Amino acid sequence: MQSAYSKRQKDRLRLSEDRHRPLGRTIRQTLAEICRQTIIFLFNQVGVGCLLLGYTVSGAFVFRHTEAEYDRQLTAHVEMHRETTARDLWELTRQMNQFNVTEPDWWRLVTNLTAGYQQDVIEFVRRGYLGGSSDQSIWTVPSSIIYCISIYSTIGYGYLTPHTTWGKICTIIYAIVGIPLMLLYMSNVGAVLANCFKFVYFKMLRRRRRAQLRSDYLAFTSGGAASVSVEECLASLARRPEPTTVPITGCVLVMTGYVLAGGVLFGRWEGWSFLDGCWFCFISLVSVGFGDLVPGFSVRETDSTSVDVKLSLCAVYLLLGMSLIAMCFSLMQEDAIGKLKKFVTRMGCLRQDRRLGRYHVQRPGLVKARRPVGRTHGPRARQKAGLCGI
Repeated sequence: MQSAYSKRQKDRLRLSEDRHRPLGRTIRQTLAEICRQTIIFLFNQVGVGCLLLGYTVSGAFVFRHTEAEYDRQLTAHVEMHRETTARDLWELTRQMNQFNVTEPDWWRLVTNLTAGYQQDVIEFVRRGYLGGSSDQSIWTVPSSIIYCISIYSTIGYGYLTPHTTWGKICTIIYAIVGIPLMLLYMSNVGAVLANCFKFVYFKMLRRRRRAQLRSDYLAFTSGGAASVSVEECLASLARRPEPTTVPITGCVLVMTGYVLAGGVLFGRWEGWSFLDGCWFCFISLVSVGFGDLVPGFSVRETDSTSVDVKLSLCAVYLLLGMSLIAMCFSLMQEDAIGKLKKFVTRMGCLRQDRRLGRYHVQRPGLVKARRPVGRTHGPRARQKAGLCGI
């Protein structure tokens, strides 16, 4: 009775303490739970994708804000210099007609003027001039998105680079944060795509084996072997080894098909040849990025809206393609490890536990003792030993 009474008193004391507990601690616990759930969401597949998308869009607006004004001023300066050069050429031509300047002298003056203009254009290109007019900057939101993707994916096309101080600082910080985020995205999304691809592949493989079973059964029955039953066909099919990994050839075919599809798509958009389109897709997906071919310049001056849409689709193609490359590398690594384990098992260095599905290292010099053929324990074994006089 005393122990039950003391227990009830302790429960009442605990309830009173919970009732009079300050509200600040409950709020802290609620905020801690919200932060924990937020972190869990951000590091799963959907959260990482949303985080990378938001990081890309926000970075695009930041770089557009820091670099667009510089690009407009540089383009306006180039246009002014071009007009000044054209005016100087007209002045030379007018002086030739007015002061009877000879043709060799005119050619000499025009050659010097155009050579100076050529050097100035090279300097403008080195400072970031990429063509266009001063009323529209090359740093649009879609082109800035492509620039952000080229940073954290380490493609680095090189045709669009920051030239302001704040743009360079933001690029350094953006790369430091974005590259680990991209690696996390590729690992998570690549694992999801790998599981989906394995599910589809094995389902198609089972359907193929089922169709092969039907054809074998029909061949057996039509050939006069009517005594062969479905159970025997199932047993013969079950004896065939079922693959547990996706073969490397399947992954190579998926990557090749994605590159070829991108080659056709970009070839039609940009007016490139099929080889150039495949070349751009390949060097982009493997993060080489030479920068000799970039989307958006062959059609940029015709329709800006369609160009923005095409650049946005190009960004989607790159992100999805890199996830696909990560998926294929994961499946190829799994298949290669499986084949290597089988090879090492045949060499005698590993021992496979079929019951647990694991591999154990077979140490040299340790040979497992074989059990005797007959039973050495139990009543029947003792009876047999007694009959034999043992």
